[in-house]
Amino acid sequence: MAEASPHSGHAPLRFFRALLARRRLAFALHALVLGLAGAFASQVRPNYDAKGFLPSFDARRQSFEAHAAAFPESDRQVSVFLGASTDANTDANTARDGRTAHDGRSERAAAHATLAEVAALLRDEGLLDVRWAGNVDVAEADPDDPFAVRVHPLGEDGLGALDAWREDPLLAGRLFDRGLETFAVHATLPPERDTPEGQLALTHALEARLAPLRAAGHDLRLAGLPVLKARGFELVQGDSARFLGLGVLFVALLLGLALRRLRDVFVVLAGLLPAYVTTLGVMGATGTPISALTSFIPLLVLVVGVCDALHLIVHVREKRAAGLPRREAIARAFAELFESALFTSLTTALGFLSLVVSGVAIVVELALFTSLAVALGFVFTVTLLPLLLDLGRERPAPEDGPLEAALDRIVDGARRFARRPHPLALAGAFLLAAACVAGATGLRANGTMIDDVDPAHPLMRDLGWLEARGFGVHGLPIWIRGASEDELKDPAMLAWMDETAGWLRRQEPVRSAIAPTDFIRQAKRALTGDASLPATREEAAQLLLLVEMADDGFMDEVLRRTPDTTHAQLVAQVSDLGSARMAPFFDALEARLAAHPPPHGEAIATGTLRLAHVALADIVGGFGGSLALAALLIVLLMAWRFRSLAQGLVALVPNALPLVALLGVMRLGGFDVKPSTLLVFSVAFGVAVDDTIHLLGRVSALLREGRSVDEAIDAGLRTTGRALLLTSVVLGGGFAVLLASDFQFLFLVGLMTAVAVVVALLADLLVYPALLRWSLRRSPTPSPAPA
Repeated sequence: MAEASPHSGHAPLRFFRALLARRRLAFALHALVLGLAGAFASQVRPNYDAKGFLPSFDARRQSFEAHAAAFPESDRQVSVFLGASTDANTDANTARDGRTAHDGRSERAAAHATLAEVAALLRDEGLLDVRWAGNVDVAEADPDDPFAVRVHPLGEDGLGALDAWREDPLLAGRLFDRGLETFAVHATLPPERDTPEGQLALTHALEARLAPLRAAGHDLRLAGLPVLKARGFELVQGDSARFLGLGVLFVALLLGLALRRLRDVFVVLAGLLPAYVTTLGVMGATGTPISALTSFIPLLVLVVGVCDALHLIVHVREKRAAGLPRREAIARAFAELFESALFTSLTTALGFLSLVVSGVAIVVELALFTSLAVALGFVFTVTLLPLLLDLGRERPAPEDGPLEAALDRIVDGARRFARRPHPLALAGAFLLAAACVAGATGLRANGTMIDDVDPAHPLMRDLGWLEARGFGVHGLPIWIRGASEDELKDPAMLAWMDETAGWLRRQEPVRSAIAPTDFIRQAKRALTGDASLPATREEAAQLLLLVEMADDGFMDEVLRRTPDTTHAQLVAQVSDLGSARMAPFFDALEARLAAHPPPHGEAIATGTLRLAHVALADIVGGFGGSLALAALLIVLLMAWRFRSLAQGLVALVPNALPLVALLGVMRLGGFDVKPSTLLVFSVAFGVAVDDTIHLLGRVSALLREGRSVDEAIDAGLRTTGRALLLTSVVLGGGFAVLLASDFQFLFLVGLMTAVAVVVALLADLLVYPALLRWSLRRSPTPSPAPA
């Protein structure tokens, strides 16, 4: 390998020689930094609260928080659903229409007993406000007072009276389906237990309590937002622990095959650990918990950090093979690759940092702390890795084996192609890229609030089961803010609420909807036999007074009074059909609320589902800007690094090809455009540029030594090619571990990053040298800026 000029890398060379000469002091400083970081890192706790996925910095989040304060139980409902019996003694082939009245009564009696048992165990678990068809209050005429309303439990005499209520909007689609075959028991989680740990503990306790009933043949499904959060928490926690361990083992195995020396494998892994510990320390110092996304920073740091370490170790071995003593070989190798390592870390960090434009808290945290971890990875790589490599007795570098011979044959093939690139091959690559871009026009933007979980996972099966029976899994409140209690009784206001609830019930995603007027209609029907809305404020006030005298909590779900104001809401239970179908629904809802506002106050569509889709739209809508920002920053960085805007633009081409290939993979695989797939693009873009920087850095150094363009490109491929191949194998293999995840997000990170790494390698070995030769012959020799 040709040596760098004696004057190249003066300052870095002096630094690394001094670092190695003061090894004990350097180790002591590293130990001090790790000790401080470890103290703060111990304070970090996991928090997989779904609210982290909601928008963080705008009025919609403020409305969401204000509504949650007015109706605090909205997102704390826990539900158990009872389906048709699965008892082995039941004749599954009996046609439903052929059942006798006696059969129906027997089934209702059995369902009543089971529901009562479920309601009791929910109370035993400390849940509040347990509601089911056996105890839900309804308003009927008082037989003892014709001028009063009697509010009483619907099923106090069993479930036999339900036929008369199967079309009631307050009950059907909420406590039972219209076919009276599926029933629900709802309860509220106490606020002090509404934490990831509390939700998880409750879910486990309820699953254990429901197990004997299921064993007896009852089809019971556990649902509710706290349960969904707990299952998501458990899924993420299990995946992060499992894949971090698998990732470390797999990367260590690949490193062992590549380096063929256990000590060097340990050195690489030990050199990366402090970056994560220090990142955790910063998270602890700033009070930032580990989220569903930041829990995978260790794997990202491991896989990305290994690349620079491999380049450095391979270069050290080349110096050792040239006859240099170990310490001098380390100093010179690190000095020569210092700038390339710096710029690969900067470009990777910028790729992640561009995600901050999403405005979604959990994505912003991923962007900030992954960028920080990558930067710290560089710092520890260039300050700790040389010290670790200098430990122990000096031994010669391992001799080349079959793996090295195979890698060299591949590199030699790339060098031959670079000398005489075949126009048809290059044209084919760009035509394939054009086909991928053309195919990408058919991609669909589509995501759901509970996204990226394997459809076969029990969580998704239960959701599908509920929706197939006509139950909406998610609540969508329409919050009426700013109307006084007297204004809420205005007949025009009542008519608006009734019409809006009717409009909601006609929409595709909506399974049921209730409004304050449904309670008023029920009370008026009980009192007069007429279910029409009150004609005057006085009539409305009288009906409300009669209801409150019978049960002052009868309308709590839709009407709340505080010392300062009165809050009202309409609540729709909806199925999340994906943003491709939900976005038109939300647009239509917002358009209706804007074109037909309430006569008093304002109406705001809010709730967790609404904000989740706002976040989905924000992430998808901001992706183009995020990627463009990352590309611009990387081009400018490369242009500054090599003092040539042309080289910055040329370097962008081989790094755009992997992204174009990912569009083709998405089209072929039928993957929708959604936050998870878009995040992969930022990861892939930041990672793919690394090899380009190493190759261009080496070619530039050779040009400065006086080599011709052809000689510099050939020698650059020869001296960096082996490391490029090794890092690509480790990078692709490390991310491929994620293919076994139940999260489609992690599966896609594994699949698409592995594809991007392979395409980036082919582009760097075959396409980039041809472009580089063409650009260098038409522009001055690039000379890097000072480090």
